[in-house]
Amino acid sequence: MIHPYIVFITEEHLKKLTSYYKYSKFEDGESGCEIFPFYSSIKEDLQRYSIYGLHRISDKILKALCFIYNRKRNRQNNFDEEYCSYLYYWLGNKIYPLVKDEAMFSSIINMIYSELYSNITEDFIICKPLNIKINQDIFNKNKVLFDYSKDYEKIELDTVYGNATCDKVYKEYITNYIYIYKEAYSDCNETKENKFDCDTFSKLFNNDQHTKLISFRCTESKNPRVALKVQEPTSQVPERTLQLRPSVARDSYMVSRSEVLTGSHNNLRSPVTNILNEVESHSIDNTTEGGSSKTIMGSVAPVLGVSSISLLLYKVIENIIDIHTFIIYMCFPFFK
Repeated sequence: MIHPYIVFITEEHLKKLTSYYKYSKFEDGESGCEIFPFYSSIKEDLQRYSIYGLHRISDKILKALCFIYNRKRNRQNNFDEEYCSYLYYWLGNKIYPLVKDEAMFSSIINMIYSELYSNITEDFIICKPLNIKINQDIFNKNKVLFDYSKDYEKIELDTVYGNATCDKVYKEYITNYIYIYKEAYSDCNETKENKFDCDTFSKLFNNDQHTKLISFRCTESKNPRVALKVQEPTSQVPERTLQLRPSVARDSYMVSRSEVLTGSHNNLRSPVTNILNEVESHSIDNTTEGGSSKTIMGSVAPVLGVSSISLLLYKVIENIIDIHTFIIYMCFPFFK
């Protein structure tokens, strides 16, 4: 039985996470809100915090607010309320690293949401802040926990086989998720040291998810590859793992002496046939992840030569034995 092939997970996979997609809406923002009162009011207020460098990101903040305003105005009946949480964490992630002060952060966040509330003539409220008075450490932890609560399902799909390989960036990303989650779970359910916002934690996660949320793994590797493993070999074929790497055109393969003498090399045909079937069925996926069906075939081809080489060696040995037998018969007639 052939083990499912392993997809190499890279930094690019992070762009497929739910949180990345939602935050990208605010990163890109929208234009066209310059005519609305809230836009000019918030822009003027942000200029007053130029000492913290907020004026350098004021346009990005205003475009993000324009996006959420248009979203709410155009979809009041089916507005995705999760965007409000994403807005809060997106704003905080932009502002807190610059001001580094809880009181100042609270003042700026309160100003932004107040302007959104008071300077909109339409009869609707865009969003309310999740928590205005919050220190930077708790805010950062809450953001990681919030993002993880939205991303873990996609991470589960990426690492579903349990033997997935990934690059350093992806590995560190999910490791940080799991570390913060485990610390929060321990603090809120066991140690009670108040290092986390347990009210927020309990809203984001159920305790029955715990085992799953700490189980995601991937093996860090510097090179993308597809690994195919023969898990249930026959008694004559030793278990082996074949690594097919796009960066390698030719690999050297070792044929054991026992295989040559016993003729067990003939059984290599079955695993190789299965490998070719796997390559054919997954050639499109391998190309997407940085591989190449042509390269894979180039790597598999030497395996096909093993049987031929083994057969040749077997014939040579057989001929040598015949020669030795002839010499013995010639030199020692009494053996006849």
